[in-house]
Amino acid sequence: MTRSRKVKLMVRWSIFSAVLIAAFWTIWYLVAGQVPAVESIKMTETWTIQLPFAMSRWWDILIGPIWSIIIILVVTIGRFQSEGASSALAVTILGITIGAGLRLIWPTFRKWIFVEE
Repeated sequence: MTRSRKVKLMVRWSIFSAVLIAAFWTIWYLVAGQVPAVESIKMTETWTIQLPFAMSRWWDILIGPIWSIIIILVVTIGRFQSEGASSALAVTILGITIGAGLRLIWPTFRKWIFVEE
């Protein structure tokens, strides 16, 4: 992949992700009247990280394009390596993505599956 094509890809996906995230939080704001802020991050049942200040979810608009660029760089670097290394890289990225997604949705599903009283 040429450098100019990689730059175009990063710019396009960054803009797309920023617009998509901004649209989501704008609709949320119009429906709910406010955008939530994160004050703490719950890692486990007993471990919670307290942030020194509340962080608005509007910051997601800047964080999304950064993740887009990171993913594009990781995937394109993997293509320059051998076929086996590229497949291993794809499996690693897929595993991290699935793991992070499950970590985010597991607390909700756990309440539905195992009815807690």
